[in-house]
Amino acid sequence: MASFFTTREGKLRFIRIANDIEEQLATYVATVTIINFCLGVVVALGAWLFGLPNPIILGLIAMTLNYIPYIGAACTTLILLGVGLVSFPSLGYALVPPAAFVGACSIRRAVQIMPTGADPSSGRGRFRQSLHRPGAEPATPRKRSACESRPQWRWQGTSE
Repeated sequence: MASFFTTREGKLRFIRIANDIEEQLATYVATVTIINFCLGVVVALGAWLFGLPNPIILGLIAMTLNYIPYIGAACTTLILLGVGLVSFPSLGYALVPPAAFVGACSIRRAVQIMPTGADPSSGRGRFRQSLHRPGAEPATPRKRSACESRPQWRWQGTSE
């Protein structure tokens, strides 16, 4: 791809941009993996405490499905409900594990433990926590173009 640029400066700029994107993406994926691993551990411990069979597998399922926004948490809730219905004699007991999972996800969302690795100005690889209150800064990275966040990334043809 760098060979598409005619000048040496253009090629070097492209390579720097590609390397920076790769570094930030790797940091973001690693941070999301740590968050998902912690959620998997919490689910496995909860499943073990509630007496569900195969708590480690349930934790791995929760960790894996949590990579899919919204749908993953819904699927994990349904899986925990299904395992609870099979494992417990009453509906009340069967609803406790999925309710605990929804509660754990709600706490995580309320505290907004999210990765900030995609936002260069926020300190890569760190977690940002803010209480969920009116006016609180959202935990998701700000949506800015690469050119806005890095002044040295002016595309050829701009007047700047």
